[in-house]
Amino acid sequence: MNIEQELQELKQRVSKLEELLKISKPTTDPAKRDTSRYIYNGKIYPKNRLVFAIIYDYAKTNTPTFAELQNTFDKSLQGSLNVVEDFEIAKQIKDYSKRYFSKPDDLIELQDGTTAVVCTQWGIFNIPRFIKVAQSLGYNIQKI
Repeated sequence: MNIEQELQELKQRVSKLEELLKISKPTTDPAKRDTSRYIYNGKIYPKNRLVFAIIYDYAKTNTPTFAELQNTFDKSLQGSLNVVEDFEIAKQIKDYSKRYFSKPDDLIELQDGTTAVVCTQWGIFNIPRFIKVAQSLGYNIQKI
């Protein structure tokens, strides 16, 4: 198979993948929802689940305290909410279950006994900051 045939085959495969995932191009129009997807560890994630997966993996690999985790993924990355929050503090927010991943399987138990939750609020303006930090920590993330 020559390079042109391989390129054509790859284009067809990408086209089929995009069709299956119904990927839309990112937009800066606030009236349109950005549905960008990312590949991390061989899995495809929307923005907020990508953030969760990275922080979950970081916490399991590095066993940080809550303060260390919050320092690594500080509030400036998200903008208005803490990227990671103490579950007990998050529960004081009226709509915390929309703002943070707070189902039992989404809770992150840390070495200092704190239960952390990860923010769900990610868009095209704040996700690049998070990805930059994650990549600086060695995480391989690809936008699709």
